[in-house]
Amino acid sequence: IKGELKKLTFKELHKGIVKKGDFYVSCADFVDASGTKYDLDFLVSARDDVHVLQALVHSINGEKRKYHLENPAQQ
Repeated sequence: IKGELKKLTFKELHKGIVKKGDFYVSCADFVDASGTKYDLDFLVSARDDVHVLQALVHSINGEKRKYHLENPAQQ
């Protein structure tokens, strides 16, 4: 968001995978050296092979960020 590179430590993978538009989303919790908690959503493609396309910051210290993955016509 701010163009900063963060060094994060993995803490926990969330249970379940959801489908959002053309992607599957898997979420995990991370923490930085100062104790700030990051909830990251990983956009996963499963066309020919399963791979992460992009990571998005879902929340920082529990404060959620809005982002939109679904096609409004499909909702």
